[in-house]
Parts: sequence; C-alpha cells; structure tokens
Amino acid sequence: MSNKPKIIFMIGMHRCGTSLLASCLVQNGFSIGITKNQDKNWQNPNGYCENDAFTKMHEKLLYYNNCSWNTITKERMNYTQHHIQQYRKLLKTEFINELILIKDPRLTFFVDFLKEVCSEDYEYYFLFCSRYKNECCTSLCKAQNISQETASKLYDITHDKYTDEYLKISHNEIINNNNLILSKISNYCKINLNINTETLVDMKLYRNRKS
Repeated sequence: MSNKPKIIFMIGMHRCGTSLLASCLVQNGFSIGITKNQDKNWQNPNGYCENDAFTKMHEKLLYYNNCSWNTITKERMNYTQHHIQQYRKLLKTEFINELILIKDPRLTFFVDFLKEVCSEDYEYYFLFCSRYKNECCTSLCKAQNISQETASKLYDITHDKYTDEYLKISHNEIINNNNLILSKISNYCKINLNINTETLVDMKLYRNRKS
C-alpha cells in the first residue's frame, strides 16, 4: 500500500452540494489547509470549506489563460513549470495532514495540471459533482447573478470534461443518501470514512432547494 498522502480534488459544477460534501469529508479527517476561507452568507451559512491561498492560485491559472470562471472556452488550459512548482510549494506549506481536500469547480479544466503536480508525491482522486441541469443553472443564476444562457453554457462545457476516471457525485445523493455517498468515496479512494455525517444535511438551507 502506498504511503503517499491522499488528495481529493472536488471538481464539477458549482451549486451541487460541494460545500456540504466537503464538510462531510472534513468530519472524516480530511484537511482543507491552513488558510481557510471564513466566508459565510445566505448561500452557505456554514461556510464553503475552501482555502483562500489555493483560490488565489486558481485565479492565477485562469488569468494566465485569459479566462474567468464564466468565460472558459478553451479545450485545454495552458500552464508552466513555474505554476507546477508554485502549486507543489503551496501543498507543502498548507498541509501537514495526509488526507488533503481541495475544492474548486474551476479545477475541472486543470486536471492535467493537477496530475502533473501530484505525479511523484501524492495519490490523487477526483470527485465530479453534478446536479440536474435546470436545478443547477437556476441556483447558479441566483447565487452568482449570471444569465441563464451563461449558466447553461458553463454547465455543458463542464460536463463535457467528465470521464469515467472520476467518481461522479450527485447532489440528490449527497442530500438524501449521505451514507451511500461516503461509502462510494471510501471505495473509490481506498480509505475508511466511518463517521456518520447525515446530521450535517439541513433541508432548510437554500442550497437544498430545487430553485
């Protein structure tokens, strides 16, 4: 068995229960790093389970490709060896834990980059989060104040990146069958996730509404 630290990259779409799922994994021993995002609002009153240092790095990668989250059009994103070294350094400075979680849907477009970053020192896994298109786009429009057309295009280009290599996670199962999801992740990542996190699911939260 490998002694390398494990990294889960949570990719796919926004508004698919990623913050809730990240919370479930944190409860089971995963770390989101030292520079934790502290934002809480009406969309996610319990927080986002993200890392500000990595968010800034991901912004740099998008900027290097003349893109923003809402304007991704490239089939393949570019990056340099300097970006790889920066990311590896960030991993070393942000984490002392052997169970690492990095959540950012924009990373869907940088999987090749992440594989190269992790190739020598980490076991890496990708959770691809999804939701029914109409529900997801309606929620995304409200959350980020973008048009339905923009949300729909973003949904389509994101899902075009899905492959069988990733473990696909549905919003519906995160909400309604939490234990099953953890079991699937356990098998996929070859790790024991023993802590029941069903109590983290709050059906009153905005993220759990269908519109």
